[in-house]
Amino acid sequence: MRKYVLSIISILFVLRINAQSHLDTIHLQEVIVKGYNLSQFSIGNKIETIDKDILEAYHHTNLGDLFLNTTLLNNSSYMNLTSISMRGSGTSHTAVLWNGFNIQNSLNGGVNMAYIPASFMDDVKIQYGGSSALYGSGAIGGTIHLNSQLEYNTGFSSEINTSAGSFGLYDISGKILFSNNTYTGALRFTDHMIQNNYTFTNTFNFKPKIDTMVNADNHGSGIVSDNLYKINNRQQLVSHIWIQQNRSGDPDPISTSPTHGRETSTESRATLEWQYFGDKNDFYVRTAWFNEHLLYHSLVDSGNHRAITYITEAEGRSKINQLQNIRYGTNFTFEEGISDDFSGGNHFRRRNAFYASYNILSSSHKNSYIINVREELVNSVTTPVTFSTGLNCFLTDSLTLKGNLSKNYRIPDFDDLYWNVWGNPDLKPESGYSSDVGYSYVFKLQQVKIKIDQTIYAGIISNWIIWEPSPSNPSIWHPYNLNKVFSRGVENNIRATYILNDFKLGIGASYNLTIATQMNAANVDPSLVGKELIYVPKNKAGCSFNIGYKTFSAEFIQVYTGLRYSDDLNTPSQEVNSFTIGNLILSDSFSYKKLTVKFNFYLNNLWNSDYQVIQWYPMPRRNFMAGITFRFN
Repeated sequence: MRKYVLSIISILFVLRINAQSHLDTIHLQEVIVKGYNLSQFSIGNKIETIDKDILEAYHHTNLGDLFLNTTLLNNSSYMNLTSISMRGSGTSHTAVLWNGFNIQNSLNGGVNMAYIPASFMDDVKIQYGGSSALYGSGAIGGTIHLNSQLEYNTGFSSEINTSAGSFGLYDISGKILFSNNTYTGALRFTDHMIQNNYTFTNTFNFKPKIDTMVNADNHGSGIVSDNLYKINNRQQLVSHIWIQQNRSGDPDPISTSPTHGRETSTESRATLEWQYFGDKNDFYVRTAWFNEHLLYHSLVDSGNHRAITYITEAEGRSKINQLQNIRYGTNFTFEEGISDDFSGGNHFRRRNAFYASYNILSSSHKNSYIINVREELVNSVTTPVTFSTGLNCFLTDSLTLKGNLSKNYRIPDFDDLYWNVWGNPDLKPESGYSSDVGYSYVFKLQQVKIKIDQTIYAGIISNWIIWEPSPSNPSIWHPYNLNKVFSRGVENNIRATYILNDFKLGIGASYNLTIATQMNAANVDPSLVGKELIYVPKNKAGCSFNIGYKTFSAEFIQVYTGLRYSDDLNTPSQEVNSFTIGNLILSDSFSYKKLTVKFNFYLNNLWNSDYQVIQWYPMPRRNFMAGITFRFN
């Protein structure tokens, strides 16, 4: 009953907002916070933007599902946890920036994408390759950019999304937007519930049998407030507030006895930024506060964990002339780790960073170059100076070449350093180099457009942190700087579209080859040299097909994930089987005056595959979801 009451109240609230005086929509240039502009300082990097239609289609679910079902990113997923990695690196090697601030948890270096509603983001970009010189520690394999986009002079608008589906799924989310010539504000909310009581084939038993997943439920709710205020024609203030809570079960692998783990996580995030735009000089001062709290209990363990982060950054950008720009700034980050499982009580870390960039265009404006440099002090101890340099070359109107070389690093997380009995306070930071080179070719012929992208990359990470059994006591694990890892591969994409009046047809295909192996280094077990990293698929491929006519659209996406290993020795008995997942999305809409109603239907795991992303954690078989969106403008 509570669900239906909440739905009715939300719809009435939206109608109430729409009943107020409505400003005529004036289409002006979109205002995006300049401090997060990728194009000017990420030259040479491969950057992939999630299509707005795809992002909107996943407004009924989370970013974990979005990345798993529509991209070739490497996912570590089971039930209520999804972490992302790229190009053979680890999950803690992927920085996640929310409106310009890194939200990686200082305790474990991760970000759970399954807890981030897709409806909370207006723009999602994937930046491949190392970029520690731009974003600091952690940006080794790549960076996920999550942004809000705010626009002046759009008046009142609002939307509400509600959906239901298999395994007790219920979701309601919405957005209310007000904007005039000096202020724009967006308020978003979500309430999500799912039982995850699906059936699966239990392959751990000698004779496989059908079982039902237990203790995998999740209930999450949250709210986000985005605000942009114009002080005058040269100054504006930007603020973001994000508060969210999730209560979920922590399912055990089917290979062990159940411990009935439960967790409650609460994330509170707030940022504030002042921006000044001059004729030749721009200045930005921004600050952020993050508080992440996790309570966990089970039959065998319990814990109270908290990560608190304060960030203050000042940045300037100067235009030397029409062809040259520089960027310079300083960043101060204070991190506090609090955990029942830490030795020595609470732990603190102060990080001071200084960075600069130099960007130049060729006289023809067809080629661009960048040099980024960053130095960071951690508790007054210097870390390796990092840099990146990149170029974009427009050989013709159709053919573009790009390349990038970077030095990167990552400091150990609090869990690595201070976990009671298990941690290792003598760990060194990870560091290494990465490079990539690629091209993009666009072919147009009347209503047909074909785009081909190919990127070749390579990277080496030294002092890779890995958890292994202690030589003196195999029952106790410790993190060590044992490994040097060499990752290389090639990424291929092709996309063809045909548009004729109200008819649209699109076909795409992608293939990623990733080889990430351990190299010979001091103290490395010789038997591990040349072995592939765990849970990194060598082969990953995907294809998509979409067709649209007027308001109707159908999108089919197929993603193949190749064989992976769950142990360092690549033991054949520890192989995790390859799998392929097909997903179908159907949508249609109609409009009446200022109201637009959109219907979505999702058929997930179309081929009813039994599969595991992480060994002994079975994923859902075929399931469905239906959603409806009311949008008022």
